[in-house]
Formats: sequence, structure tokens, C-alpha cells
Amino acid sequence: MDHFTSDAPDGGQSALFERAAAEYLNKAASVDPALLRDWRQPDGLYRRVRRAIGLLPGIRARTANVDGHELRYWDAGPAHKPAAVLLHGFSASKENWLNVVLFLARSHRLLVPDIPGFGESSFVPDATYGLAAQADRLKAWFAQTGAEKAHWVGSSMGGALAGLVAAKSPDLVRSLILMDSAGVAGEGLSPFEAGLLDGRNGLIAEKPEDMEAIFTLLSGKNGGGFQNAILAALVARDQIARAPVYRHLFREMILSRELPATHWAPNIAAPTLVVWGGADKILDPAEASVLASLIRGSEILMMKDVGHLPMLEAPARTAALLKLFWSRFESSDEAK
Repeated sequence: MDHFTSDAPDGGQSALFERAAAEYLNKAASVDPALLRDWRQPDGLYRRVRRAIGLLPGIRARTANVDGHELRYWDAGPAHKPAAVLLHGFSASKENWLNVVLFLARSHRLLVPDIPGFGESSFVPDATYGLAAQADRLKAWFAQTGAEKAHWVGSSMGGALAGLVAAKSPDLVRSLILMDSAGVAGEGLSPFEAGLLDGRNGLIAEKPEDMEAIFTLLSGKNGGGFQNAILAALVARDQIARAPVYRHLFREMILSRELPATHWAPNIAAPTLVVWGGADKILDPAEASVLASLIRGSEILMMKDVGHLPMLEAPARTAALLKLFWSRFESSDEAK
């Protein structure tokens, strides 16, 4: 299977994802249930850094109880400003959004969760982590924040989750930005997608040297080698400790019936912007047009030379485009 094209209705996206999942799971390492039962949040430097970030001015570290999970999140910016939810991707956490939060915390209330199973939020071995269950947890969490409606932004896996929320609960979503979003397949394969078909998940680190390779894979033409080395050293211990959990969570995600965007994108009514890094090596940039074609009235913005994580690689540009898009749907009184 060297491409994702199909003559089936709607491009045969569901069948293509099923085939890809089967190929990956047939070759990927299995997960030992005992490792999942005994797993605990890793300690170390990065955990202390996370706690320190929660003490920064303007960032309030919060905890919500959702479906047997402690869900950790940031509530940043003035409570009376328009609300925005920022969702991270697979093998990531709310810290991916830190620089964007610092740019936007004066103009918006920013709600930035660790999706259950990731970051500082709980992982529960017996829980279900398919996309539908995760979207329901996010809606239950959002109800506890006191915000009535928000701009929702999702990166990669978070894009599929934001899209599901928008499709199923339009009353919660003022606007939607899907950033290098999971959920569609294009005509070719990115380096990451090609690795999956060979049973390799390029986002899961098993040893320290894997981390710098992961950051290189995530970066576009603007990603610096020195910056990648620093970030890799900071998070390596934490990420390696999470490997068995990540393997389990990835399996749950790719087996989700809702992963193909054909199941949710056509039902989105919110104003939608599809943003993609033009140098994305995780999800091929050609997938942006496939996703936009499924959402009525959606727009596309390609970020030249940027990789899979615009919020890390180009935080100022990312914050500016978010704010500009949101401003179209906010009254002048709210935006003051």
C-alpha cells in the first residue's frame, strides 16, 4: 500500500484508514497490559518545568474531574474576554501552546487542556480512548469552565477532536481552526505515514536519540537543529517513560470509527479555517484541500516552510492568524 487513493465513494476514506490501521497494527510492537496497569506519571525535570509554567503571571493551572480522570488545564487571560480552546496533538501536551498563549493572553481567555491520557492529565488503563470518548470528555470539561461558547483550535489529533465537538455540539463552537489535522488521507504518503505502514510510529520515543529525530520530523524548513536538541534533551525522559501508554493511545485512536473526517466534517456549521504547514512531514500538506472540501464554506491557509506544529515553530505568526480569524466573529464590544 504505497498511496491512499481510491475510487470508492467519498474517496473511500474509511476503507483506507481501516487498511492503514490493519497494516500498522500487524507490524507494530504490542503493548504489555501489565505496563499499562503499573504506569505512573514520570517524575523529573520536565515535570518541574510544567509546574513552574503554571505559576507564570496570567496562567492559572486548573484541574477538572471528568469521567474518572483528573484533567489538568491552563485557564489564561481575562475571564471576561472571548474564550478560545486550544487542543494539542498526539504525544504532545498543553505546553505546545505556551508561546501562543503568551501572545494572546491579553485579548482572549485561553482554555488549554492536557487531553486525557496525555501530559499531566490522568491515564486510566481500563478506560476507552477512542476519539468519540475523548471528544465527550472534552465537552464535559468545557462545561466546567463556565464558558458558554468558544473558538476551538485543534492541532493534528486535536483537530479531529475539535472537529467532532463542532459537528456534534455546534452550540459550543463560535469558530473552528483545524491545524495540520488528523482525519483525511491525500494522494501520497508523508514520511510519518509511510513509517506507519511499516509498523513504525515516528512520534513515539523508545531511547534518548529518538527525540531529536522526532523534533526533526516535526519541524519544517525553519526548525533549528540547536532548538531541537535543547527541546529533545528537556523532554526525553518524560517521553520515553510514556512510550507504552502512547502505543496504547495510538491504537485506540487509529481504530476509532470517527477518525476519517468524512464522519464529522460535513456536519460542521461553524466558520472553519484549515491551516497547514507547507513543509509538514507528519501529515501531507495535500490533505488540507481534502479536508476543506468536506466542510462547507471553509477556507485554507498554508504556512510556507512550516512543519507540523506551527504553534512551536512560528508562534508569533500562528497567534496573529488565530487572532485575525477570530476577530471576524467577535463584536467590537467583546474584542475590547
